[in-house]
Amino acid sequence: MVRRAATGATAAVAVAAVVAAVISLSGGGGGHRGTFPTTTLRRGGGGRTTTTTTTTTVPTTLKPTSVSPSNVAFSVPSGNYTLALQTTGGACWVGIEHTTAGPWLFAETLSAGQSATYKASGAIVMTLGAPRYIGLTVNGLVAELPSGVTQPYNVELTPASG
Repeated sequence: MVRRAATGATAAVAVAAVVAAVISLSGGGGGHRGTFPTTTLRRGGGGRTTTTTTTTTVPTTLKPTSVSPSNVAFSVPSGNYTLALQTTGGACWVGIEHTTAGPWLFAETLSAGQSATYKASGAIVMTLGAPRYIGLTVNGLVAELPSGVTQPYNVELTPASG
């Protein structure tokens, strides 16, 4: 009876962990990000069951992999990803291309308060004309763009390997 109860509890925890992982990896969960507790049951000696709780923190920002005065680079998902652009305080010209040699895939001036989304895959380069006025998210994660920059610069988005 004790063995059957322990096996059922272990199965329930395993199913809950899989569901939590799927929600986390798919960006679901209603946009809820933060610290999520997960519980793992391990069979101990003498028929005892020990419960161990671990905590996983889901990132809320996308940190650059490199920054220079004219370029900032980020690692993005290897499949499709969504860019969301939002201007505040002024207009910003945005151009998106696969390489700095073109052709342009997207080119638009966003007025203050405007937003735009772009579905991307693979490596892209985004040129920002007035970067101090724009915010960028990648799959809901806020990209940490350099602050106080007034000159145009490029944002390189390169898929993570593996």
